[in-house]
Amino acid sequence: MFSLVLLPGQVLQDIPVSVLSEVFMYLNNPSPLGNNWKAVAAELSLSYQAVQSLDHHGPGGMMEGVLEIMSQRKMTVRDLANILEKIQRPDVVEILVKAGLPENDIWEDKTNGMVQSC
Repeated sequence: MFSLVLLPGQVLQDIPVSVLSEVFMYLNNPSPLGNNWKAVAAELSLSYQAVQSLDHHGPGGMMEGVLEIMSQRKMTVRDLANILEKIQRPDVVEILVKAGLPENDIWEDKTNGMVQSC
């Protein structure tokens, strides 16, 4: 049986559509804590104009637009996981872990502020 493996340095475009759909579903929904797609956009320091230009009518909603910007910036699966940790979304990180991303390879090393190497 084929096993999916996401690597920390893997580019976001390589994440399977089924995994992205689940990420979009979780992050497009309004959150009382404000830790949805808007928090991801804030972590990326997106301007008001950039947020307004996101295509919210696509199947992936606003988060699909945010992910497109992340892809243009050559961000990786690890970058996404670290942002999700910062905005306190372990539920969405768990989606990436279930898709095969090694959990011990995505977190920032809290002792020295450096990202762990693979």
